[in-house]
Amino acid sequence: MEMYIPGRILGILWTTASWSSTENIIILTNCTKDILVEVSNFLIECKINYTIYRASPEKKRPDYEYDYYRMKISNQKFIELLREQYKWRGQREGKRYYPAIETEQQEIEFLKYYIADQGTLDKMKVSWGKGWIYRYRIYCSRDFIDQLNSRISAILGVKENKPQNHSQSDSTKILYYQSQKDVNIILDFINQS
Repeated sequence: MEMYIPGRILGILWTTASWSSTENIIILTNCTKDILVEVSNFLIECKINYTIYRASPEKKRPDYEYDYYRMKISNQKFIELLREQYKWRGQREGKRYYPAIETEQQEIEFLKYYIADQGTLDKMKVSWGKGWIYRYRIYCSRDFIDQLNSRISAILGVKENKPQNHSQSDSTKILYYQSQKDVNIILDFINQS
């Protein structure tokens, strides 16, 4: 099976999908149905079957419940294509890879989604004067953070940064962008239509 997967769909799969080796399926989980509907529209165009359902409330912390939506993709040809051609691995798999990108536009779409979904904008009061500064953090698997760092730098024109450790995860690293120029470039990039 040969198929071009748009970069935004790759971004969604890289950030929200996991692999069930026991069922041999891909599972996407999200709190909003819109993201899963976007993936389902792509799958419908490609004539790939899937199931979507609303899961019952899940307790992540005591006294905290939330509903979420789940999609299961069991088409073996699609799974094989995604895993072999694009190098996709689920969130909890041992080794993860940057996607095997085919076009510049595909990579731009992937990065826009990935940076927005895995990023956080922090507003911090400066110790001098009455101003604020902003910092943008991007979380990424330690397996491909160096490649992500390099590609963000090449495509956006921001400087490469030294990946930092995540205090709560050995498998996750963080890229911090603190130059106000770089933060503005990143925000403009992810907000472009």
